[in-house]
Amino acid sequence: MKRKTIKTLAVLMALAMALALLTGCGGNSANNSAQGNNSAPANNAVPANNTEPANTTPANNTEPGNNSNNVGSDNTVAPDNTANNVDPSNTVDPSNTVDPTNTVDPDAVTVSSAEDLLEAIKPGAKITIAAGSYNLSEYLAEAAKKADEFNTAHQYVRIQPCNDGVELAILNADGLSIKGGTGACADTVILVDPRYADVMVFSGGSGIRLANLTMGHTPDKGSCEGDVLHFRGTKNIELNNLDLFGCGTYALRADTGSSTLHADGCTLRDCSEGAIYIEDCTGDFVFENCVMSGSDSYPYFDTMMPAKLYLKKCRLGLHESEWFPYGDNIVLEDCDLDENAELPPDYEPGAAFSPADLVFVSAKEMELPANCYGYVMTDVDTDILDAELNPYFDIRNGNVLEAYMGVYTEGKAEITGYFNAPVQFSWTYTDNGCMDLQPVNAQGTDAASGLLSFFKSGPEGYELYWAKLEVDIYAIWFQIL
Repeated sequence: MKRKTIKTLAVLMALAMALALLTGCGGNSANNSAQGNNSAPANNAVPANNTEPANTTPANNTEPGNNSNNVGSDNTVAPDNTANNVDPSNTVDPSNTVDPTNTVDPDAVTVSSAEDLLEAIKPGAKITIAAGSYNLSEYLAEAAKKADEFNTAHQYVRIQPCNDGVELAILNADGLSIKGGTGACADTVILVDPRYADVMVFSGGSGIRLANLTMGHTPDKGSCEGDVLHFRGTKNIELNNLDLFGCGTYALRADTGSSTLHADGCTLRDCSEGAIYIEDCTGDFVFENCVMSGSDSYPYFDTMMPAKLYLKKCRLGLHESEWFPYGDNIVLEDCDLDENAELPPDYEPGAAFSPADLVFVSAKEMELPANCYGYVMTDVDTDILDAELNPYFDIRNGNVLEAYMGVYTEGKAEITGYFNAPVQFSWTYTDNGCMDLQPVNAQGTDAASGLLSFFKSGPEGYELYWAKLEVDIYAIWFQIL
């Protein structure tokens, strides 16, 4: 009876082992059998009484992933995916893979505070300013309490003093791009409080791009001495969709060797002086589809420097319309001029100039600026002239006038003796309202006396003033700016 019971139990245990293998409870053994692995069959399981030697597969042959020992009697190795129960048909869909070309630009950053903006500035940075209004002065005033530490810690930005506060200077940040968070410039506004501060000064650097921004001062127009944008020695400037407004002295100033600027779709308005002030620059300065209007005085572009100003499809206010049509290096194309603008007589540089349309003004009535510069017109024979003229005269010390015509004549003896260096004259009023000039520091041919007389053109309140300087047999006309 006991033997029958033992045999019955053995049979039941064998059946249980086989059933476990068939239902997957035996780990990888069933899978290994399906793959041709020589694992022990179920009837070779260890009997319950452990009296017979077990003819089973080594233990490490059933551990998942240990395929180095999955060797059958034919010395073949089981495929890798059998050990990990990987379905070879379950492959990755290539349409769901990451496009290696769709990478995040490490130089691109979005900022939402003045502090974050300053911290992000560096060469090549592509900064997007989230829509909103930002007063830089609030952060700059706080940072200025430790200005030396701030400037030491920041290579590309600097806090620098102005008469009534501080301003931001951006240094040598080649390839810097700053744009507003939307396509509308009115959505992102940058302001400063000090009247003497420029909103942003760029010193050095090349490839600067500004877009989709409104920039200006908080004080009312007429009380500012700073500019909105000031470029010093900056090259290859790109401006798109900007609104630059007063009270800034000028909406845009470029000097100190700056070169090549292109502005498209920008508004330069309501400044206490003019729309632009550009001197000591080179290259082309191009304004397309821009508006320049509402400023209290005239813009300025130095016509003697090796640079050219292009205004293309621009709308110009009164002062801009009366000023821009001068000079060989100022080109207007398809621009809308103010209908009330009074333009001076047409002329060609170097050709005869007739004062027939000008009205004489007594020198005693003239309120002259400290330095008088102007565009030159002359009745000197062009064969003799063949010169570049850069005239100025400067009233100083009450009754001393310093004049310099900047006459470069390539060795032509007829007029090389005059104004090759600044000449000082004492002056007195004549009975007919002119100024009689007597040299006080001149030698040789520069010692000739002269006569200075004044004229005006244009309607009342919008007059343009002109001066005629006569020395020896020569007369040179220029507009007083």
